[in-house]
Amino acid sequence: MEEDNAKYIYYALLAVGFIAVLGFVFLFSNYTGNKDISENLINSTQKTESNQQYEDLAKCLTAKGAVLYGAYWCPHCRNQKELFGDSIKYIKYVECQVPNGGQTEECKKAGITAYPTWIINGKQYLGEKSLQELAEIAGCSI
Repeated sequence: MEEDNAKYIYYALLAVGFIAVLGFVFLFSNYTGNKDISENLINSTQKTESNQQYEDLAKCLTAKGAVLYGAYWCPHCRNQKELFGDSIKYIKYVECQVPNGGQTEECKKAGITAYPTWIINGKQYLGEKSLQELAEIAGCSI
């Protein structure tokens, strides 16, 4: 009889220990999960504010007639576009290179000789430009 009671106590303690371990795992995973959620909300808010600034700048540049000329193979052009993130869709971009290696007529007529080239207010600006530089050149706020 004592042996049976000892078995029940052993199994009960084992079950309680198992439940306690599961509880700690659950609590710990929720704690770090909530931390991740709050960090994601903060990062999301910061990204949203930044995205709005980039979008506003891109729309302002376009409203002022700015055009970005580039080539698909150009790493500097890629860098320039990446500065705007998703807001690059608001920038007028002209691809100057055709797949067989020639330059498009639009770029020839615009006198494009290097990539990337911005034309803002009728003036050419060669090379990568920071968002701040572009804002100052075009008279846009950032």
